[in-house]
Amino acid sequence: LIKNPKFDESKFDPAELQNVTGEYVLPSWLEYDRNVKPVEVAESLRILALMLETARGETRPLATLAEQYKKTELGNAYARMYQLVASGQKSFSNAMREEEKIFPRIVADLLHVGAQSGAEAVNLKKGAEIMLEGQDLKQKIKSATMQPIILFTIIILFLYAVILFVLPVFSDMFESLGKPLPPLSQFVMDLGTGLIWVGGFAVGGIIAWTVYYKFWGKYNEKLRIRLGRISVKVPILGKVLQSQRLVQVFSILSGLLEVGMSDREALKTAAEASSNAAYKYHLLAHIRRMDNGTSDFAGVADGYLIPPSAGFIMRNGFDSGSEIKALANLTDFYRREAHKRTENLTAALQPIANGAVGLIMVLVIVSTYLPIYDMFLGLTTV
Repeated sequence: LIKNPKFDESKFDPAELQNVTGEYVLPSWLEYDRNVKPVEVAESLRILALMLETARGETRPLATLAEQYKKTELGNAYARMYQLVASGQKSFSNAMREEEKIFPRIVADLLHVGAQSGAEAVNLKKGAEIMLEGQDLKQKIKSATMQPIILFTIIILFLYAVILFVLPVFSDMFESLGKPLPPLSQFVMDLGTGLIWVGGFAVGGIIAWTVYYKFWGKYNEKLRIRLGRISVKVPILGKVLQSQRLVQVFSILSGLLEVGMSDREALKTAAEASSNAAYKYHLLAHIRRMDNGTSDFAGVADGYLIPPSAGFIMRNGFDSGSEIKALANLTDFYRREAHKRTENLTAALQPIANGAVGLIMVLVIVSTYLPIYDMFLGLTTV
């Protein structure tokens, strides 16, 4: 580790990104990945909020984070923000709006409102918490679904290996002896022939769909909305995904309304922050209904994407002037619901996956052992 000279902001060149912390330079093998991860973005925002609480202005914290995350897209974003703020071209919040590919819209909106009330650090922490909460739920859902998928993939590959390389050897040996394979072993071989074709079509279909969606499908708004609606109707998993989306929507709305943002702008930010096109379309359509005077803020709960009970709570909160408290209560409720449903999903999938894997393993082992046993009996008889 090499000690660096004392930081001099007047000589700082974001294009060069020399060390500006006055601390130590990390060796290259300890530097951050170039790819930007949402968790890393949220952590950097929490650090930025802590620095803003004691810093005089925003330029020094931005320069520090530009250096801390140098050689990454996140570091480049902080460097560009530093240039805009230090040169006076943009305000802090507007500079962050320029980096929407890195920082979610809600963070810039919270920062904008915070700048007007002198609560930039507090609002940045709130934005980071919303981001981390969403990532935490996503990781739990991935963990619940990935384990069964990995188990099935491994056992299917093992089954294919036995069918393609082990059983044909026994088949040739029995054919040379003028004897048929044991019925179960022959059944597994015949089943494997069908599975090879089915697996080939499945893999080809997945690859074709992935290529289509990456280059064309994701730009088809109607398709994305339809897929978003289907996702919350999928048996078992759909309820988990719906709870996750509701936590995101309600937490964003309550956070933005709490800091003084208008109903319309809060709904617009929640729509832009939604990763589900169906919820985004629903929120934007409701804004149009509000603009036309055909609905009010609480009417956003109308429709199957948001349960009627949530709509009842929002309506009562709206009528009594405590809509922020109602949204906060809904956030807490669906947060617990999302975690509980994820745990239930894990508890439901594990026995199914383990049972299926066990059944396939027994089938493969027995079908492999039977030819050996048959040959052993033949040798014993001779």
